[in-house]
Amino acid sequence: MESDGKIITNDRYRNTENPEVVQIRETQKKVDRKEILRHATDHLPSFAEVVKREQSSPLARRTTTTLQINIGKRCNLVCRHCHVESGPTRTENMEEATVHRLIELIDASPNISTIDITGGAPELNPNFRYLVTEATKRNLKVIDRCNLTVFGEKGMEGLPEFLAGNKVEIIASLPCYTQPNVEKQRGKGVFPDSIKWLQRLNELGYGRTEGLTLHLVYNPGGPFLPGSQFNLEKDYKKILKTDHDIDFNNLFTITNMPIKRFADDLHR
Repeated sequence: MESDGKIITNDRYRNTENPEVVQIRETQKKVDRKEILRHATDHLPSFAEVVKREQSSPLARRTTTTLQINIGKRCNLVCRHCHVESGPTRTENMEEATVHRLIELIDASPNISTIDITGGAPELNPNFRYLVTEATKRNLKVIDRCNLTVFGEKGMEGLPEFLAGNKVEIIASLPCYTQPNVEKQRGKGVFPDSIKWLQRLNELGYGRTEGLTLHLVYNPGGPFLPGSQFNLEKDYKKILKTDHDIDFNNLFTITNMPIKRFADDLHR
């Protein structure tokens, strides 16, 4: 063993609680991960090389038309893949003064046509409905990134009706169409609650009526990439309709970000 920034090689030190040894071990883990990533990407072209190959002219920034706003990390769920580590114990919430300032910025930004609200569970922020109402008054499209089960939380009474009344587009998380896969990621009881609230949204016209858009989101349940979005959407629509009489507009597939809780899973 050498302790001056060098590697521990003697196995008898692996489980020691010596702070210096623990720090060295953690440093080595980071070095190992960087080496693995470097070897895995050695053969890939750089970003600049891809741009040069694919673009006939330099990259130019387009006009910003969508403002995505994270209004808090509080959530009623503790999902294994969450890249912002949201949960019921998180207290970070956008304050009312900040929301008022956002409205001022929106008024000063005529190119903004869409307000995309996320979290945490954004609906748990006490300023959520005010923000939606103000955006709707300005004829802006509003998107709510929703986990569905939040509708059953205390204080959320009438929320589905409020969203429908303001024609808010809902992008709802449903990482699979089977109960075991959903609850492995999101917790026991989440799947039947999600199905119940999807059915309620359908009753209000979501996914079935023009102007009430309901999209679902799939994310992988482990360290792998999502499959074909086109094929998964067909499966979702067939199974959710057959088993639960649920309709929705489109399915989006996303890749889990390797940070926070999902990164912890990968390291384990």
